[in-house]
Amino acid sequence: MASVAGFKIPSPWDRNSPHFDGKSASSLKKFLRHCKTIVEDGGVKVDDQKSKFLEYLDDDDIRDQWESFESFKPASSLENWIDEIKSTFPELQDDEVGSLSKLTRLIREHKGMERSEYGKIKRFNTAYLVEAKKLRQEPTVLPDNALVEMYLETLESGFAQEVRVNMTQMKLLATRLPGLTTPTPAPTVPKVKRRGEIPLEDVLNTAETIAEHFGGTGLQVNLSTGPVQPVSVLPPVADKTTVKREVAAHLEERSASRKLLRRWKPT
Repeated sequence: MASVAGFKIPSPWDRNSPHFDGKSASSLKKFLRHCKTIVEDGGVKVDDQKSKFLEYLDDDDIRDQWESFESFKPASSLENWIDEIKSTFPELQDDEVGSLSKLTRLIREHKGMERSEYGKIKRFNTAYLVEAKKLRQEPTVLPDNALVEMYLETLESGFAQEVRVNMTQMKLLATRLPGLTTPTPAPTVPKVKRRGEIPLEDVLNTAETIAEHFGGTGLQVNLSTGPVQPVSVLPPVADKTTVKREVAAHLEERSASRKLLRRWKPT
């Protein structure tokens, strides 16, 4: 059996050999990835690579179909053949470039998350961000403000309001306190294009921090600057009444600020 640097190519009947159930996109994706690793790490000659994939297929009909593809001919590359195979499962495209329906399903499954569910929120945030990053790209290109609103709708209403208030307060503090800045997105995240639009990553981090604090870890958190002692500049909002009062105060303050700006003229 051929091997390269100690790598052993599995036989079709081996327990660890690639397997495709012939039905699901996830099974096909795993099968193709496994086979590609085998032909690359096993040093299989280019002309024999496609045939090696077929060796691991249990279904003769599927084998015949894959052999009938134009890209199976020697003149076409392995990648072209794999792409043609993938085209028989359009679901794979949703998995790779993102699917709004998949994100919607994820939201529906986690609807109503509360600030006390720190672990659940952390896991959801990871899954949500993975799908959101896909949807930021072509062909969907969902803007951050839409992704943020969809995320906040997943949270329990009081929790969502608390996140909004904290994000607003951080923006206000950043403009008033020297040296204080709001969290910035990672270098790979596109720059915010709309004025006042808050990056999705910041919203997710804020929700996580609130939940972690609420969970009784003993950590006092300033959501603008991270862990601090002994008190938080921005303590979690206690209830919906307090949240509404905070929002109303902010709206009144913002309205007053806008009136002052309209009256102000440079000398």
